[in-house]
Order: sequence, then C-alpha cells, then structure tokens
Amino acid sequence: MEIVTSTIPSNLSVILTQKAPPRDKILNDDMAKIFFVVVKCAMYEVSSVIGIVTNGLCLVVFRKLGCGETVNVTLIGLTISDLASVVVLFWMGICFNPLFTYSDVYFDTLSVVYLSGGWVKLYLTRVSSWITAFVTLERCLCIAIPLKIKAIMTPKRAAIFICVSFFLLGMTMPPVYYTTRLEWLWYPDRNKTLLGMAFTPEREFIYNSVIAINLVLTFAAFAVIIACTSILVLNLDKKAEWRKKSVSADKQSSMSSKDQKVSQMIVLIAALFVASFFPGTVLFVTMLIVPEFNRGKLYNNLFTTVFAFSHILEAANASINLFVYLKMSTKFRTVFYETFAFKKKK
Repeated sequence: MEIVTSTIPSNLSVILTQKAPPRDKILNDDMAKIFFVVVKCAMYEVSSVIGIVTNGLCLVVFRKLGCGETVNVTLIGLTISDLASVVVLFWMGICFNPLFTYSDVYFDTLSVVYLSGGWVKLYLTRVSSWITAFVTLERCLCIAIPLKIKAIMTPKRAAIFICVSFFLLGMTMPPVYYTTRLEWLWYPDRNKTLLGMAFTPEREFIYNSVIAINLVLTFAAFAVIIACTSILVLNLDKKAEWRKKSVSADKQSSMSSKDQKVSQMIVLIAALFVASFFPGTVLFVTMLIVPEFNRGKLYNNLFTTVFAFSHILEAANASINLFVYLKMSTKFRTVFYETFAFKKKK
C-alpha cells in the first residue's frame, strides 16, 4: 500500500512511500485477519463492557463507604485507573472494527488508536500496577506494625500517592507524542486524505527508551508485591504462634480466621496481578530482544495477535476486583447488597 504525504513538516522525517510489512512467517495473513476480527473487535468490546460495569459498581459502593479508611482511598484510585483502562480498551475495539475504519471518518483509525489507545492503556495499566503494589504494602504493614500503621498510612497520604503515581507515570508519555504525531496523509487505496502517523528521526531511540523505562517500573511493582506478600505471610505465621500461647481457646478460632482472610486477599491480589500483567511484560522484553517482533516488522501478525490477548488478560484483571471485594470484604459486601440487591436496612 502506498501512502504519500500531502504536506511535509520541516521537523518531521516522514516516509513518502510506505510499503506493506513483510509477510509474517509464523502467522499468515488469513489467520491474522480472523484473530483481528474475533479478538480485537468482539472480545475487546465484551471484556471492556464487563470491566466498565464492574468498576462502575465498585465506585458506587466505595462512594457510600467513604474515604475514612486508607484502604478505601487506595482501592478507589485503583478502581478509577482500571475503569479508565477498560474505557480505552472499548475505544480500541471500535477503532479496530472494519465497519468503523472504512466509514466516513477523517482519520486512519489504526494510526489514531496507536496514540489514543495503545499508549494510553499502557500508561493506565502501569498506574494500576503501582496502586496494586501500594495496596499490598499497606496491608502488609497492617500486619507487621498494627499499632503504627494508622500514623504512617493515612487516607490523605494514600490520595497523594495516587495523584503522584498518575502524574509521574504520565511523564513517560510526552516523549512518545513528540516523536509520533498525526499529520494529513494521502491514502490512494481509499482516494482521500486522512490523519495518519508521522515520525521524527529520533523516534526509534526514544521509543525503545520509553519501553525500557516501563519495563523497569513494571518489574519494580512486581518486586514490591512479591516482597510484601512474603513478609505478610511470615508475620501471619509468627502472630499465629504467639496468639496460640497468649489468648484463650475461645478467641483463637476467630483471630485465626481474620488473619487467614487477610492473607488470602493479599495472595489473591498478587496472583491476579502477576498472572494478568506478566505476559504483557514478557512481550515488551521480546520487543527489545527481537526487533522484528513489532508493528510493521517481520512478525507484525504475531505481534498484534499476542498483544491483543495480553490486553484481554489485563481487562480481566480490571474486571475481577469486584468479586474479590465481595468475597473478602464484609463491609463492601454488605453495602453492595444493600445498594443493588434491594435489601432493607434493619
């Protein structure tokens, strides 16, 4: 396919003749088209709608629970980030739909979704990662230093951490938009001028640098979650032994049950996080090791397909939190049923 620019900005290096990517030797074009329609159109929309509904319900419940507790503030931040992420995924599913692509829109949908969808979703998932790490740390400290935790982890500090996370992680985005921009390009196969992508000469270096930074941030979040979970389990074991010696038999069972619920919640959060985000992290590492594993390169079909499945995993992680809260939090479950199951308050 030939793409010729109508105007060439002086500060951009725009490729006048853009050839189609080389044929993928692993996943042929026919199979890629099937995956494209089934996964990026249908499954994106289904998974994102589920995520929008579940996170919307979470926000309603957290609004009634209030911001008096640190954990509530943190989970509200996580819910907002997850909700924004699935909304972006819904937009991506629309842009990947051929019916929308070949309608009367004035832009190339694949170019626009690259900037308004893919990179924005990456940013939001990194925010969710660090808020999840913060939740794990907060719950770990609740067990490790229960008498000091309220002075260290306050709702105000939790809100500040969430805002700082959104801001600092967002600082990785401007370099991408500096090197990759939307310009008016001529598309001969559609016989019209559309907004498409144009790149600056230093785009490759900055692109790889941003990917590397995101990998470091992701692995750091993994490290925090794994370390905090390990410390939590060790402290629970020590406190369980101490309680057996210091409390009466009739209180042992109730305390053990509370500790067990906290431990299960932290382990579940950590497992869901790692299971959902680790595959996408491996793909980013692969992009750095295998340069041809990228959009428009030799393994373009395989690249777009496997990344689609990683997006669905991340959407599943953003959607399942509602059920985690219902299972693990008595307060959340009570307010949820009172709000949506029409239970009368006694």
